[in-house]
Amino acid sequence: MTSTITTGAGDPPPRSSMPGGRYVDTALFTGRPGTALGGVAEVGVLVLAAGADVAAFYNALSAGLNDQPYLLYMLVAGFTAVALLLAHGCGRIYRDLDQRASGARSLALYVCLAGWALLGIAAFVSRLLLADEDSGATFGGSGGGGEGSRTAQMLALLFLALYFGTGAAAAVIAYWNHNSPAHAYHRSSRRLARARKLAERRVEAHEKLVSQHRQRYHEWARTEAAHAAARAKRLALAEELKQLARQRMAAAGQDPATTDGLFAPDRHPDPVPSPYRDLRPVDPDPQRTPVPQHIAVPRRTPDPSGGGPKAGATGAAGQPTARSGPLPTGTSPSDSAAPPDGAPHNSYQHRS
Repeated sequence: MTSTITTGAGDPPPRSSMPGGRYVDTALFTGRPGTALGGVAEVGVLVLAAGADVAAFYNALSAGLNDQPYLLYMLVAGFTAVALLLAHGCGRIYRDLDQRASGARSLALYVCLAGWALLGIAAFVSRLLLADEDSGATFGGSGGGGEGSRTAQMLALLFLALYFGTGAAAAVIAYWNHNSPAHAYHRSSRRLARARKLAERRVEAHEKLVSQHRQRYHEWARTEAAHAAARAKRLALAEELKQLARQRMAAAGQDPATTDGLFAPDRHPDPVPSPYRDLRPVDPDPQRTPVPQHIAVPRRTPDPSGGGPKAGATGAAGQPTARSGPLPTGTSPSDSAAPPDGAPHNSYQHRS
């Protein structure tokens, strides 16, 4: 009995759910599962392979460079590093081609493979030829020369086998551990985490600035309200003193007409707007903190005859109509104090 996998309309087959068709489940996208012990074992294998390459290259190159040890060490180190790098690159590039990763090219795989093989063949031939020359020069035409030549050939073949074995191990480990989509995903995750932390810090700084702005705005609003209240109080006191002066003068002269034109009209009958109104801060929360408005001051009622309102004129509420203008020269608020029992003030006695 066979079971079939049913997919929805437009869904790709399970075998091609990821690029290359190598992932049946998207959970395998993150790479091959491994353990810490497996990673240590892989690193140990690479280290041993590097040591084997060092010994093999040293044996292959020491026959011709015995009198130059520093040059020999540099050549052995360079040969080992390049051989492992080329083998590791072959494994990585083949994994990218297998996953159909962007940027993977077959030409790069061929170049790495050809360079790695050429390096091993060159070391093998040089080891074989130098060993034959040393054997011939040492033993001449004796029978021992053939035995030395066979030993040199065996060592050269052993070097070639070891070279290919270490290269294959490095390529397989690189193929297992390399996963371009997973690496790109992890890089994106790290960048996203850094961007999220940066955004959180900037949000905190923004909230701090907004809090400071709101506090300063509230301070400005309280100052503006206190200024408006003080100005309204001063204007109201001025109107009261003007009206009191008119009443005292009209009572002293026994003629309300004497107060016509007594005070000049107010220079600013309406509250003067603040010169800093255009520079006031923006309300961070206008629904909770309304902008303070200037307190309205009652305006004087003009006389149709053009002579100004007379003393004793009343408004709609039966109160004396407010008059505007500065106080008379030489008078002060203390001069307008109410006399006892309605007697006229001495400063406003009528002169016959």
